[in-house]
Amino acid sequence: MWNTVHNGSTTRFRRAEEQAKILPVDVDEITEVIYKEFSEFIAKPIKYKITESQIETNGVVTIDYKCLKDKYRLADERDIVWMKFTKDNYLGVVADSNDINFDIPNDRNMYDEKRENGLWKYNSSGILIHYLGKEWDSSFVLICPIIKFPEEKNRHFIEKSIGDFLIEKNIPILDYYSHKIGN
Repeated sequence: MWNTVHNGSTTRFRRAEEQAKILPVDVDEITEVIYKEFSEFIAKPIKYKITESQIETNGVVTIDYKCLKDKYRLADERDIVWMKFTKDNYLGVVADSNDINFDIPNDRNMYDEKRENGLWKYNSSGILIHYLGKEWDSSFVLICPIIKFPEEKNRHFIEKSIGDFLIEKNIPILDYYSHKIGN
């Protein structure tokens, strides 16, 4: 069963609190361990700098995904795994696709707000970061371009493999379940 941050569910909040008790690991060390383990499938992870002008009011980050696709010869511009960090150096989320954002609610009353289309207004990682009293480090994201897929696997498989590997290495991920969507 999928765990949610909505409608009073507490599983992901409790897990985030547990992860926040583990000391954070430096982004450079995370980069090294990921690349060492997954270099057959990903290019060396990029600490991609973000400027304030790239962040829209809704938290969406304007990134030239086509440039990444061309530079790394990706089959699709969504063939990336990305990670966001908090200002106090915690890995907040492991995700995939071309939807990098720094979405975060202003208070707990906003956690269950929906958009006009019926979808949640705030994503789980933003809600969990707010709940923990932390802030995103919006100066960069760590991007892992996926240059090759294991046979009959997709980008979600790589995302899940990276997230699970980091957890096995005792590297805390505040949105612990983020990379496990659909599992």
